[in-house]
Amino acid sequence: MFCISDDFDIYGLIYDLESYLRFIVRWELRGTNYKDWKGLLDKEVLTNANSRLKQEQEIGYLDIRFSGILSYLHLSELKDLILGPLWKGKIKENWGSKELVAADFKKLIAIRNKIAHFRPVTRRDTRIAKQFSLDLADWTKIYKKIRRYAICGSIEESNIKLVFKGKDKVIEYWLKPGNIERGNKYNIHIAKIDTHYSIIIENQNGTIEPESFIEFVTRHDKEITFCRVNKLGNKVDIYFPKELDENEIIKLYDGLFVCISNTVEPLSSMDVVEMFFLRMHEGMIPWEIEVPSEFVPRI
Repeated sequence: MFCISDDFDIYGLIYDLESYLRFIVRWELRGTNYKDWKGLLDKEVLTNANSRLKQEQEIGYLDIRFSGILSYLHLSELKDLILGPLWKGKIKENWGSKELVAADFKKLIAIRNKIAHFRPVTRRDTRIAKQFSLDLADWTKIYKKIRRYAICGSIEESNIKLVFKGKDKVIEYWLKPGNIERGNKYNIHIAKIDTHYSIIIENQNGTIEPESFIEFVTRHDKEITFCRVNKLGNKVDIYFPKELDENEIIKLYDGLFVCISNTVEPLSSMDVVEMFFLRMHEGMIPWEIEVPSEFVPRI
């Protein structure tokens, strides 16, 4: 049996679905329980994921995912998280009947397992997967609304007080004259989006030094949920949970200002993808992906 053109379509669709579910699970887990989000994973699931990660490390020639334990969860395990500890708030309110969603997942997982073992898929399989993708697009439209109503703005006193309402230390930090100047120098924008804060920062003098920036992201892996990087590598958008302690937020900003000041000669967009680990780090994503984002079917 050989692949036909229809097979490639459903392979891509299943990849999109699983990747998106992993993306949104990361957003929800870290946003609602950042201090111990791994504690929401079943012990056996976490053990198995770590075992899969270790196997890749031991093989040696495979490139493993950095900061990527969720990348080593199977679709069935992602499903258990969504229908388990994450079945509350916006997911519970927008995904409909839990029993029906569970039944839809059961069919999708069966199709995914077919593909994983390169067994032929049928037109019915394709139809079921496409319907799931359309339903997922409907279930996740709430994230588009969340982005639209985010509280955001440049580094001005009124914006700072609005975004960080209730976090007096952070407000005081940003209102220092030196940080107001930094806001203008680096074209900084801050935002409060759903369960997270965001900071966009740009260095117009050149590409941010990749090694310095990756070291910063790795050092703050516990705090940073996602980081978008533009094609030039001179502009980043960092998302971190609102639950962070004020001192942790200030420490994060201080570290960011240090690494953002280090620049290198301009890189090609392909080099930016490689050197900023945009395909190798679970939390590093290209600029064109909006956060949080709704699912967009490829049909």
